[in-house]
Formats: sequence, C-alpha cells, structure tokens
Amino acid sequence: MNVHKHSTEKGQSLILVALLFLAFAAILALVLDGGNAYAARRQAQNAADAGALAGASYMCAHKSASGGVTAAEEFAVKNGAVDPPQVVADLTAGSVVVTATVQKDTFFAGLIGISQVSPRAVAEAECRPPAPVGVLPVGWSCRLRAGADLALPGDSCAELYEPAIYILMDSVKVKDNKKGGKCNPDVTDPADPDYCYVQSDVVCSVPEIGNCGYVDPDKIDCDLNNDCINELMAGGARSWLDLDGGGGGASELSNWVKNGFPNVVNPHGWYPEESGVATSIFKDAATVVGEDVILPVYDKVCEKYPDIPVTDDAESNDSCTYAPRDDLTKAGPSFNFHVIAFSKFHVTCVQTGKNRVWSEPALDLHGNDPCPGHELAVNNDPPSLDDNDKTIEGYFLKGPIYGYGGTGDWFDVGTFVVVLVR
Repeated sequence: MNVHKHSTEKGQSLILVALLFLAFAAILALVLDGGNAYAARRQAQNAADAGALAGASYMCAHKSASGGVTAAEEFAVKNGAVDPPQVVADLTAGSVVVTATVQKDTFFAGLIGISQVSPRAVAEAECRPPAPVGVLPVGWSCRLRAGADLALPGDSCAELYEPAIYILMDSVKVKDNKKGGKCNPDVTDPADPDYCYVQSDVVCSVPEIGNCGYVDPDKIDCDLNNDCINELMAGGARSWLDLDGGGGGASELSNWVKNGFPNVVNPHGWYPEESGVATSIFKDAATVVGEDVILPVYDKVCEKYPDIPVTDDAESNDSCTYAPRDDLTKAGPSFNFHVIAFSKFHVTCVQTGKNRVWSEPALDLHGNDPCPGHELAVNNDPPSLDDNDKTIEGYFLKGPIYGYGGTGDWFDVGTFVVVLVR
C-alpha cells in the first residue's frame, strides 16, 4: 500500500518544477521585457519629439508644409520610428504633429505569446515668435499691418532675407533737392530749382503696385532700387522704443544699443516711443557693426494710450485696439507701438555724417563703398538723404532666434522659436 502511494507521487516534483519555471519566465518577462517596453516607449517619444521639432523648423524656415512633413518623417525614422510615422503639418498655425511607433522584439515574453511590443507616442511642435533678451531698441514696421493710420510700405511681413541693404535713419528733415544747399519753402512749383522736395519730417513715398518709381513729389523716395519695397525706413516706419517704459532718454538708449536690452521682451506688448535721440546713440551703434542684432517688429501704432479692447485674442487692424493677451504695462500716454515679433538684422555700417563712418569690410556684392545704401540714398534723384543724416545700415537674416518662445501667433518675419507643446 505504501509502496503504491510512493509510486503515484513520482512525477509531482517535475510538475512543480515546470510550474516554477513558467513563473520564473513570467517574472523575467515582466522585468526584462517590461524594461524593454519602457525603453521602446521612451524611444518612440524621442522619435516623435525629434520629428516634430525638425518638421516645424524646416516648415517655418522654408514656408513649406510638405517640406515639414518630409523633414519630420526623416528625423523620426532616424530616431527609431517605424517608417513612415504619421505627420500633420499646418503652415498657417506653424504646427507639426508627429505620431511615431517603435517596434521591439521581446526576450521571454514570447514564451507567453507576446513576441513584439509596439509603443506609440505623439509630439507637437510649434513655431512661435521669440521672446528674446538683448533687443536693439529700434522698432521695425511689419509690412503686412503697419498701422491703420499710417501709409507704410510693402504688402507682407516678410523682408528680403539676403544681402539687400536696408537703412534705419534718424527723425530728421531732408534738406532739399540740392544735396546740402538751401531751398525755398515758399516755392510751390516742383520744376523750380529752389523747390523743397520735403518740407516736413521725413515721410516715405509709398511704392504703388506696378509702379515702383518715385510717385509723390511731396515725400521722399525710400524705394532706392525700384523693387516696390522701401529700403529706407523713416518717420513712422521705424522708431526708437522705450522698452522699459521708464523714459530714460538718450543715455538709456545708448546703453541698450551697446549692450542690448537686459530683460525679456515679449511679443504682444505695447511700448512707447523714446525721445531724446542724439548723435551719440548712433556713435554707440558703431559697437554692433558686423554683428547680428534683434529688432522688434510692430504691426500697429496708436497715437495715444491703447484704449479700445477686443473681446478675444483675435487681433484687429485698428491702431488702438488691444487683445486680452496684450501687455500694456509699458505703454505711455502718447505714440505707442504694438510689438508682435522680432527680426534678426546684420549691421554693416553706421554713419553719423559725411566722412564719419564705421563699417565692416565691404561685401563684393556692394562694391567698394562701405555704406552703399547711404550713398545710394544721397545720390538718388531727388535725394532721399542728406550726406550728414545719421543712419544704421544692414540687411535681414532668417532662421531661429534662440531663447524663450513667446505666446501668440506666428508671423512670417523670418525668425522664430520652435517649442514642443505636447
């Protein structure tokens, strides 16, 4: 009897060992394959993030949604995503969404029927206006919506991002058509050699579509190369900005010109015009010749404190309207500028008068003239500048400005910050 009982128990230990082996395999699968699945999930997120950032960077730099999709797919796959990932690019919103999947074979989970894990991750990147530090306190007009009350040049915010010269000038009077001689302000006949082409503060003659020449004899010609884009920014098309709202005058501006504004400047802020501009500021600007600087770009000018609220974040072309997201803490009682974005500007020359020039080595494109834009404006017919007018000269660059990503819509001013939003 006892012998029979012993014989019937002879396979139980084998069954227990088999069960323990399966339990051990399950634990190994949980530990090893669980860690493997977590690493795959992290890789999927990295692939989605890389694809979204690359796609948004390309799309916003080249203004191509299809190019953004291609770049997003390429970088997601390089980072381990299954080819192809799902990509949705929206140029208007400046947004690229990538859904990336990574596949990994399991080690021990195959014993329980799980041969592969396929985690999926989603990332979205947006192009946003930068909120930089080190801004030069010179506002530049956005060519799309430069102010409801001002006839400013151009038809879009985009500049020509190539070595095409632009000039920032002081708020001075152009003396006359004689390049330094005296004209007679009482003469009203433009054919009279003593006629003053400009009898007030500098105002540009706005180019007309299909007519890029000089169109208004009572204003100056700011379209120096007849391409229907004003290269000379004067009067309301640009302004010195009081970026902290403190009214520090010329000494404060000189410090910001030499060293850059020390605080973050956010888009959708209102900043007052700064008076007290002096020749010393232009001399201080010589310190940035050959450097890339950041210029605030504004789309509206209010000749008083902005006092017309709108009910949502949608911007209005009306000069004194402001949205809830707008920062009004720096605005003053008169002449305020609504900053929406920032552009990168390479300074090639600063001139404070005839033979008072600071310039980088002349580019081959511009010949041997150290300040070709100033020279072109002085020799224009009629002259757009007097030889002693103070100017800052250079050209725009495109590409990202590294720093903080500001809130608000993405404007095509050639520069942006790419940020992950999910």
